[in-house]
Amino acid sequence: MTNILIIGGSGCIGSGVSKWLIENAKANKVICASRGETSSPKIPGAVYAKADITDLDSLVNVMISHEVTHILHTAALRTTDCHENPRLATDINITGTANVYEAAHLAQTVKRVVFISTAAVYDQVEVQEEYVNEEAPTKGYATYVATKLAGEDLARSFSREYEMEIIVIRPQILFGPSRGTEGSTAGVTNAIRALAQGKKFTIPFSGQYSFHFTEDVPALLGSTLLKAVKEKFSIYNLPGDSIDIKEIVEILNSFTGEKLITYKEKQYPFAQSVCYKKFTENFGKVQLSPFKQALNKSFKHFPKT
Repeated sequence: MTNILIIGGSGCIGSGVSKWLIENAKANKVICASRGETSSPKIPGAVYAKADITDLDSLVNVMISHEVTHILHTAALRTTDCHENPRLATDINITGTANVYEAAHLAQTVKRVVFISTAAVYDQVEVQEEYVNEEAPTKGYATYVATKLAGEDLARSFSREYEMEIIVIRPQILFGPSRGTEGSTAGVTNAIRALAQGKKFTIPFSGQYSFHFTEDVPALLGSTLLKAVKEKFSIYNLPGDSIDIKEIVEILNSFTGEKLITYKEKQYPFAQSVCYKKFTENFGKVQLSPFKQALNKSFKHFPKT
């Protein structure tokens, strides 16, 4: 029996993975959990449940009632909101994540938890390095990043103390049709939206980073949920293409023949792309959409004026 709980099932990552699991995995049940009703379209075949990560009992009840065996935890307060309300960030991103782990332990049926962290945890504020691996130093230089590191540390401790199987995934920058508009790292997706409408847009940063096409992510995370791993606790960088913002701008402008998209000379305190060799060694060869093709598909997706 495989019953998969997606916490944050209405979000960019959660909804995509839910749909992929229903269409491709032999899961008995895919449960999407959220605090309340959502405006996002419901996914055919998914089961919807009400649960709040700040409420331990609600999580335990959902896991027990649905006999949950696997969990994908994607729910989190985002960067700007964390900066503006650090107390709420602590409640949701740290205490809420601890509740997910504890509920999984108490439910007794859960075999694996996958926690979505961020590649922003790498300590690249002073020295930029390309293709950092999972062993690179980390640093909680912003509230959001600090809460994600706390979630990783809690995962490590719960795994060791209760012999839980927990996988931490570190994505860098997501882009594509299902990426929301919030946060400065949504700059590339927002640039594509603007381009589709014939509007000018400046991506608020520069430099080279790893980009993950939202249509590629579900299959990658589906593997982390279902394929065997060697260790009880493990961390993996999410596979993606390492591309410079300057190159992205050139590609986007080539779609219309106009120079509508520009970028700001501002290097983010991120690693200049991450190495995902460890991911492929454990989960097998990955198939990523050709980058220009992914940009063009996103461009065609957004409504035109």
